[in-house]
Amino acid sequence: MNILIIWTEVLYPEWISYSKPIMADNSATVEKNSVKLEADSVLIDNISATGENSTPTAMENNIATGEDNGTVSGPIANPWPYLKSFFEFKCKTGNSLKFICVLCRPKVREISAYVTSPSNLGKHIKAKHGLQHYEYYQDLTSMARKRKINGGPGSSKRKKSNLNGPHTVQGRFDQNLISLVAQGLLPLQFVALPSFRQLVRSLQPSVEIMNVAAMEERIDSIASDMKVHIIAALSTVDFIATTVDCWSVRQHDFIGITAHWIDAGTLERCRAALACRRLTGQPTHDVLTFAINDTHSIYGIEQRVIYTTTDNGTNYLKKFSALNFNDDEGGATAEQKEEDTDTDVEFLDAFEILASKPECQYKLPTLQRCACHILHLVATEDSAHASVDEEYKDLNNTTFSKLSLLWNMEGRSSQKSVMQLIRPHETRWTSLFHGAERIVAILRSQGDGALQNIFSCFEVPTLTEAELDFLIEYCAVLKPVMKAIDILKSEKTAYMGWLLPTLRELLVKLEIAEGSSRVCKPLVTAIIKGIQTRFSAMMDEPQLISAAILLPKFRTEWTSDSGTIEKGLNFLREKLTEMREVPVDLSQEQEEDDDFFSSLKNRRSAVFAEVLELNSYLSTSSHDLEVLQSFPNLKKLFIRLNTPLPASAACEGLFDTAESIFIPSYAAIDSKHFENQVLLKLNGRGSM
Repeated sequence: MNILIIWTEVLYPEWISYSKPIMADNSATVEKNSVKLEADSVLIDNISATGENSTPTAMENNIATGEDNGTVSGPIANPWPYLKSFFEFKCKTGNSLKFICVLCRPKVREISAYVTSPSNLGKHIKAKHGLQHYEYYQDLTSMARKRKINGGPGSSKRKKSNLNGPHTVQGRFDQNLISLVAQGLLPLQFVALPSFRQLVRSLQPSVEIMNVAAMEERIDSIASDMKVHIIAALSTVDFIATTVDCWSVRQHDFIGITAHWIDAGTLERCRAALACRRLTGQPTHDVLTFAINDTHSIYGIEQRVIYTTTDNGTNYLKKFSALNFNDDEGGATAEQKEEDTDTDVEFLDAFEILASKPECQYKLPTLQRCACHILHLVATEDSAHASVDEEYKDLNNTTFSKLSLLWNMEGRSSQKSVMQLIRPHETRWTSLFHGAERIVAILRSQGDGALQNIFSCFEVPTLTEAELDFLIEYCAVLKPVMKAIDILKSEKTAYMGWLLPTLRELLVKLEIAEGSSRVCKPLVTAIIKGIQTRFSAMMDEPQLISAAILLPKFRTEWTSDSGTIEKGLNFLREKLTEMREVPVDLSQEQEEDDDFFSSLKNRRSAVFAEVLELNSYLSTSSHDLEVLQSFPNLKKLFIRLNTPLPASAACEGLFDTAESIFIPSYAAIDSKHFENQVLLKLNGRGSM
């Protein structure tokens, strides 16, 4: 839908051509009055290119200067030839000029205007033919006024150079075409398609379509401006977090990097996509760290990135199977390209690569494993330990074998189910859960008969009553896991302080489910053990505990473990004390030279102020982040501790965007323009 809107804007920057199909005997007039902006510009100086006198008449000079001689004898030329796309001049009667509206044809509508101003004509356009036509009318009259004011030998060239300005037909067309390519993530070769060029010419013959080289230059220019805006925005930020991921496709390796920070005024999250670049060489530790540090250097954030969240990407779909990269280093042969088309995408474990070599010439921020990915591992690998229970193992295998067969048959069949089944992706546990949940929803809303009809339609054995009970219980006990993943992967609302409260609440819900489950009890037990094992280090981390305490939604109520809360509060007290330390005043030291314990008084004062601010915050009842505005030191700590993200879902969004690039079979795209278009799309700079 978005591309369709942009497409309409590209083809109709002035909505339609300013001539309207009429009867056959008027076809010559229609063609004469079609929009030719450049020709109209020339006509402002030279009345007509069809043999009319190019020297301005006395009548024209009088009209241009606001003078009027009353009745003028003899043939009268069109005093406003630049409006011929709208009006055909008829005659002059006294101080009035008579015109026939071209847009009203085949109906003949006569409009009068004073010889000193065409304003009545503009009022007719606005009232009868809409704002699109009226805007173009204003463009034409504005150009005419400037031509009269700026007249002289060089005025013609100056006016012609403005025909590509942003407020002209050509300028708006260029802007909308760039938006179409950038927002639609189309290959640059799209503008060279003969069918596209023919379509534009048939609908808007007055515009010129830029070639591929010009489009590349414009896209590069906009991408450069985008980077300038991002650098300016980041220059005012003290703490920045990034997400990093990398993947390999057809022997080419890529890295994606996004930046995230908290606005100090509103305490809302902000983000920007920084890179989606091709790596040079094998994706080793040194190559990845160089790419990360180089990106940080480009944006000037080397010293302010405090955390980097990474993910090995195994829970993502395979992507980019249709991309055809052809860099300047050398193009692939047709045979190689054909062979590459079938090559799968391999997602690389960025965390393991970056953590494998702590001693390096490049300094990396603190690495954080994506919490959503860990929960995916719990739901897939750790849940497999439940198979030691034979009853659970049998029901799990038979149920999901039948469901897998149903999903596969539905995918191959041209006859889609009216119940709209959800087919799981091979590497995403969340999609498996949604697929199973959809089956349960059909059972509850439509009944067992409707579900049996779906299985029968695709000739798949139906689920038994025991298997249906198992599936219902499976979805019920794992729904909290799915909810936790959804909460943590949110880019706008999930601060780092959400991580531990979310995990604590998830464990509480799973423990309740463990007590009430029948056949899925081994599954719940395995998942609880997996969460406790994989997140044990995080649950004991003072920074993460403090980040949760500084969220007014949680404070100290998110856990009943007093030891955990005290650890977080002690961390906050230490940081507040550090923030309140003031350099020693030498003059004061001399005055109190005889008081050996004078510094003790200062420390007591700092501790008292620190305790007062922290206790005042904890005693408030508001859950709104705005309450932190009343506690400036805690607000600074909140920004510092909650800037990192608990999940690297932002890079997943980057990959999803890059996947949607449409590359025709004949086209190629180099990595530089690939990155520019992806970043323009993600950062919202492709819309002109």
